[in-house]
Amino acid sequence: MANGRSARGGQQRLRREARRSHSVHCSAHGRAVAAAGRELHWLWPLGLGLLALGVAGSTYSCALDASGLATTSAPTGAGASGGGQECSGPDDCASIGSSCRGVACSAGKCTWPFLEEGHGCTELAAGICDGKGDCVQCTEAHQESCTDGKRCQLNRCVPAHCFDGLSGSGETDVDCGGECAPCSNDKHCHSFVACLSLFCSGAGAGGSGGSAAGTCAPCTDDAPDCVPAGNLWCDADGVCQPKKDLGIVCNGPGECESGFCPAQDLVCCAGACIGICESCRGANTGEGDGQCAPVQQGQDPDNDCPHTDPCGPVGQGCRGDAAACVLHASGEPCAPAGCNNNSFGAAWTCDGQGSCLAGGSTDCSPYICNASGCPTSCGSQLECLSGNYCALGNGNACTPQKSGPESCSFAYECNSGHCADDTCCDSDCLGVCEACDGVLTDGAAGTCSPVSYGEDPAGECAGVRPFCDGTGQCALGTGASGGGGSGTGGSGG
Repeated sequence: MANGRSARGGQQRLRREARRSHSVHCSAHGRAVAAAGRELHWLWPLGLGLLALGVAGSTYSCALDASGLATTSAPTGAGASGGGQECSGPDDCASIGSSCRGVACSAGKCTWPFLEEGHGCTELAAGICDGKGDCVQCTEAHQESCTDGKRCQLNRCVPAHCFDGLSGSGETDVDCGGECAPCSNDKHCHSFVACLSLFCSGAGAGGSGGSAAGTCAPCTDDAPDCVPAGNLWCDADGVCQPKKDLGIVCNGPGECESGFCPAQDLVCCAGACIGICESCRGANTGEGDGQCAPVQQGQDPDNDCPHTDPCGPVGQGCRGDAAACVLHASGEPCAPAGCNNNSFGAAWTCDGQGSCLAGGSTDCSPYICNASGCPTSCGSQLECLSGNYCALGNGNACTPQKSGPESCSFAYECNSGHCADDTCCDSDCLGVCEACDGVLTDGAAGTCSPVSYGEDPAGECAGVRPFCDGTGQCALGTGASGGGGSGTGGSGG
């Protein structure tokens, strides 16, 4: 019983996949032809489609649908009751091309309900519905569909020897292979066509004839296990499955004819579809499933567009007209105005493409930049850049400091930081008998030098030494006071 259940389970999986694949079609003379043009000789009916398996010497007729294909695809999401196409009545709903699926409009959505088991269908001659949407030759409950002494085995009418408990009449193992249903795992096989898993492990597994030297087994990888059976992939149950068409649910790129199964969508896609605001799901794009297109305006199924300052997404989803997020608009401020290296920069603004662009910049020299911008006048020395002074009361403008022996009133006017004798000086020049103007000294103007001999412009030597001696000191003079000294001395003598 376990093998029987396994066989039915594998057959049902193949049936599901065969409905989705267009890799087999009917030739003009009624034989099944694979996508590569190879004519096959065995047709095992799997629902709406016929999975063609090559077994030499066994030829069956090929049931054509309206399009000449041996398989039929339903609209995406068309399960027993699931739809998606909006409708006001069944006439608004497209047929899915299956005589075992009805058409209905429920709650404003198109549905394709399964017809009851035993209902007649047209995809196969004298076929009946299996209650799961497939047109088959027979079901376990409807053995009467089989004639000429045949019985139903996995929805196909097969000769009575397929139930005799023996291995003969072309069977590869007891009651399976040959004209009977394919064999479950651990049964003998001579090629993949004898196995429900489509993988015959062991000698002769890749051929179509010869002795039954192999063993039906679960596949473990697409290649090499599923290569003999064609362009198939190995599913989690160890069954080689046909590659899936665009829009069919997938778990990896190897399952898809296109070779693309985007991780965020998990449907077979026409391209990689990994960009921002791209999707292969029709619910996200408004296009058909399997077609990579921009996500509709305002949607963000993959959280590609979280709110990001200053110029990134605004948190309103995708644009819709392109694969991009809704961004902060061009001209929106993104950084405040301010000073940088004594230049005042205007506020930065977004460019509408995600970047924050710098505004214009103005060098504030000789003024010091402040939060309001570049000043045009000053009220203190703190408002002027180094090398400049505020000319208070004389225009209140920042003015370059004076160099050399220029006239001054305050030390801050001079780049030396010294103003002596109303002249920018190289020092404070505060010593006795020193001057910086160059008039009463033997030195140059702007250089602090001893006052010339006999001069005392500041009156520093009065009462003791009446004038400067030319070396930066007061000296005792040789005039009247000196002579008086001599006379007294002389008179005393």
